[in-house]
Amino acid sequence: MAGVQPTPTQSENDRAAEGEHVVIKEWDGSPVDPNSHDPTQPPGGPGVPEPEIGTFAPNSGPLPDVDLVVNGSNFTDLSVIVFDGVPQATTMTIAGSELRASIVGFAGPAGDYELFVRDPAGDSRVVTFTFVNFATTEEPPKPRSRK
Repeated sequence: MAGVQPTPTQSENDRAAEGEHVVIKEWDGSPVDPNSHDPTQPPGGPGVPEPEIGTFAPNSGPLPDVDLVVNGSNFTDLSVIVFDGVPQATTMTIAGSELRASIVGFAGPAGDYELFVRDPAGDSRVVTFTFVNFATTEEPPKPRSRK
């Protein structure tokens, strides 16, 4: 039933006939919230740019924990780092251009995972972070020579 307007009441018809403002209603008869998102506009509103990732560090790290720093532009107080599809607790450390998040106790296997920045204006491009097994991040011990 989306897009179907309910029948106006007699009182609403009378006011409209007299030139008064007509109340636009949702399909269930409730008035439309004037602060709700207009689906004909971009998510952040007209002219609001989406967040952009410039660089991020590190681009790989050992399981299960890593502290991420994402640098870019158009970040807002509502921007969040999304890692493997899950929004992370995110802190803006430089207004508009640097975000930080800690991934703690990640339970997935070693491998590549998507991350991006999301805010009301939309999503940034997706970049790849690689979790590696801890054992692969250290150099193997060197054999001791016997004398």
